[in-house]
Amino acid sequence: IVYGIIGVIFISFPMSVPTIKSSTEHSIFNSNWNGCSEFGKLIHQKKKMFPIITPDQKYNKNGVLFIISPDVHYSESDIKKIREFLDRGNTVVIADDFGTANDVLKGLNISKRISNKETYDLFYLKNSSLIIVPLNMRGLDDSITLNIPSYITSDTGQIKTSSISNKIIMDEINYSKGKIIIVSEPDIFINGMKEYNKDFWEYFLDNLKEPLFIKISHK
Repeated sequence: IVYGIIGVIFISFPMSVPTIKSSTEHSIFNSNWNGCSEFGKLIHQKKKMFPIITPDQKYNKNGVLFIISPDVHYSESDIKKIREFLDRGNTVVIADDFGTANDVLKGLNISKRISNKETYDLFYLKNSSLIIVPLNMRGLDDSITLNIPSYITSDTGQIKTSSISNKIIMDEINYSKGKIIIVSEPDIFINGMKEYNKDFWEYFLDNLKEPLFIKISHK
């Protein structure tokens, strides 16, 4: 099982190593601690990548759509395009904690939600905001570190915190001919967490099809 970021024109070719500068949190063009530029570079090394930068763009290729920490609300038209993408047998990765990703889940009639509440656990690094979650996945015997994570409202899931808090952090849902991967902690992918989560980044990307579409959902 696998767990399995606005411009004016559509970039219709694979993205190179990000050179555009941004200070937006979780942006692949943000090289600060709270950006995802290092994750973006790794994607570029491993996969073909296309940024989705205008609301009217269609996901006209097959592959994987990443929606990372959105902070704008999704319209019925947005949801329709995502549903059509899934109907073609593709994968959507939603990584969010306190943003607007529940718009997508609700629009797709998925009962599970990202709680928008912080979760805690007794196993942490440096302070209680940095939770350590052990992984037991084929080909990856390691852990990931979370930074003020939320959790998924569900009783089942592929990755969860320890039995102390027993909260779902990642889940995979079959939808139509495709699948949705919900991650209740987008900070897994930020630059400041690279030293703790780099092995997981590698594993995660190696198990995803290409090309990868990165949804630029920020204001």
